Amino acid sequence: IYPELQPPEFACHEVSDTGLDLHYWTRRPPGLEPFVEGLLYGLGKMFSTPVRVTLTQHRGDGHDQSVFRVTWDEAT
Repeated sequence: IYPELQPPEFACHEVSDTGLDLHYWTRRPPGLEPFVEGLLYGLGKMFSTPVRVTLTQHRGDGHDQSVFRVTWDEAT
């Protein structure tokens, strides 16, 4: 439907029992990180798993990707 569409890419790294690092790449200008953070909190709520999200690397600082550390309590 959208031949020019270039969706963002996501990859999980450093996965453990209580967290992961979510890597986020996009061709769009920096600034959508708060949207991605909200999606992550929404997913935690949808799966009844309260999460904490910390932006540990930001594309706006010259990196080619943003990285979010997503953690949760092991008991949940």
